[in-house]
Amino acid sequence: MEKQRIYSIAGCLTSAGLLVTYSRIRHQLPSWWQASSGGILYVLFWILFAYSILPAPKFRNRIVTGVVLGTCMLEVLQLWKPAPLVAFRSTKFGAALIGASFAWNDFPPYVLGGIAGWLMLWLLPKLCLSSDPD
Repeated sequence: MEKQRIYSIAGCLTSAGLLVTYSRIRHQLPSWWQASSGGILYVLFWILFAYSILPAPKFRNRIVTGVVLGTCMLEVLQLWKPAPLVAFRSTKFGAALIGASFAWNDFPPYVLGGIAGWLMLWLLPKLCLSSDPD
């Protein structure tokens, strides 16, 4: 369990680093990647973050489903525009955390991120077992 937690924290930090890098080189990427790859990494980050808190394979499906549904709900929430949320979304941190504007084409990357996250969580216990020095 502890190795799974360490590996998921390392994956979480890696995905956070990739998100920062992505935000800096985004304009140099092909158009689909400009618009969508951030969503894949965003979902992956939250899946690995949640798994670092609950590092057991029995939680894998619940974590992935919860993160994908949560990010989809945040996307829909962007249609709601109360003044405090608009002000928060206008900051760099707010836009990165909960997004700035609604887009239907953000949903497929969330699902792709969920699939990638599920695969990572499926492989993680196997990786931890194969790295045991028994």
